[in-house]
Amino acid sequence: MEKKTGSAVTRFVLPVIFGGLAGIIPGWWWPLPVAVPAGTFLGALVATAVVTSNCRRENRRLLGKLAAGIKSRRAGKEAEVDLPAVHDLWQEIKEQVDRARILSRDYRVTAEQVSAAVEQMSLVSRNARQAVATFQKLQEAAMAISGLGQELGREAEANRRLVEKCREVLQRVLEAINRIRSDSSRVAGEIGTLSQAVNQVDEIVASIGQISQHTRLLSLNAAIEAARAGEHGRGFTIVAGEVKKLSDRTQQAVERTGAILEGIKEKVVQVALQIRAGEEGIAAGVEEAGHIRESIADIERGVAGMSRRVGEAYQEIDSYLQQMGAAVEVLENSFASIQNVGELLAGVAALVEKNAAAGDPEEEAGKLNESEKMHMEQVMEALRELAARPEIQTLDPAAHGALLQDWLARQTGIEAVYSNRSDGTFIFSQPPAALANARIRPWWQKAMAGEEYFSPVYISAITRQPCRTLSLPIRDEAGQIIGVLAADITLNSQWDGCMEIK
Repeated sequence: MEKKTGSAVTRFVLPVIFGGLAGIIPGWWWPLPVAVPAGTFLGALVATAVVTSNCRRENRRLLGKLAAGIKSRRAGKEAEVDLPAVHDLWQEIKEQVDRARILSRDYRVTAEQVSAAVEQMSLVSRNARQAVATFQKLQEAAMAISGLGQELGREAEANRRLVEKCREVLQRVLEAINRIRSDSSRVAGEIGTLSQAVNQVDEIVASIGQISQHTRLLSLNAAIEAARAGEHGRGFTIVAGEVKKLSDRTQQAVERTGAILEGIKEKVVQVALQIRAGEEGIAAGVEEAGHIRESIADIERGVAGMSRRVGEAYQEIDSYLQQMGAAVEVLENSFASIQNVGELLAGVAALVEKNAAAGDPEEEAGKLNESEKMHMEQVMEALRELAARPEIQTLDPAAHGALLQDWLARQTGIEAVYSNRSDGTFIFSQPPAALANARIRPWWQKAMAGEEYFSPVYISAITRQPCRTLSLPIRDEAGQIIGVLAADITLNSQWDGCMEIK
């Protein structure tokens, strides 16, 4: 018993340990996004390959012992043959074959998982390349925005200088207005003085007029007295006449001077009114200029703030461009490693599939029998009826979930049902799908090409049993392909007899 236990440890436990090391060690040189899954799969494959090799070696040893026993019996050496030992040997061979069969199934599942991982990595790689292309376009757009930011910064600086010039010009205008207001005040004072002088002159003219009237009265009285004196007053009459003429001319001059003074007073009043109106206009202009100065100050502050924000935004964009460039460089450097790892895993998966197919008792059952054909045709007919339902043609996840879950619950021998859009994304899946997009899967590609697809037999990762995938296109009312409907059918009940060791 201890010997068998030690042998089992040697055949099964140690290969798993060494396989894990074989997967971990290369992972140090692979990029981080693929190191964990790639190392895990590679380790599992190495361990499985070693265990399978040990099982085959053990089978050959046991079969050799059995053949030697049978040969000895045929040679008439029955006495040397230990029948219980042969029976135990036969049981051990059956157990070994059962383990090999189970291991072969796990081998196939591992190969399927590796293939799925490779396909997923390919899809991720394509998406990453598209992301890099998008990043590059975004980088170009960001560089264009950066250039616009620089141009905006220059425009903002030019606007700031222009605003500064406007502020200086406005300051000079305000100084000129203040000088005009000061001159107007001084002129108004002079006009007031002139008005007072005109009034004084008017008073003087009035006095002269009164004197002229008195002189005229005196000349009249003198003429009367000269006439009364007769011959003796004739000379005095001449003097009285001259005085009267002088008085008349003086009165005329006073009247003309009064008229001139009235005109001057009217002009002085008009000038005073105009000066007062000018002062009011100047005051309003000064007030408005103050508002303009405040507005220019606000504009100057706004331009300065905008220039500062533009500078900060330019620095942020420049930093973002540098980070984006570094990220794009990392992604581009990772592409080669991802591609190499994907090719390595694809080759390993193909080798695993080839080894699993070699000597697999299930391969002999690869041909369809009538029962399988009938079962698959019934499932395909059910899928046709489902694909024609309006609930399916709407591509609504809720409608798909309600209808397909109810259908799956009423079926036997069907382990999964799912639907996809024309871009490969899943509308509904029961059980939930292990991948995000099915565009790389043959059943999706064939159905989107308008075909009804029957997959080869493979080992299900869900049940670890043989199964097939059936798929067909979902068409709209116009006959255009808008999606895919598929189901996985288990073949366990039909393959049990084929997998018995004969």
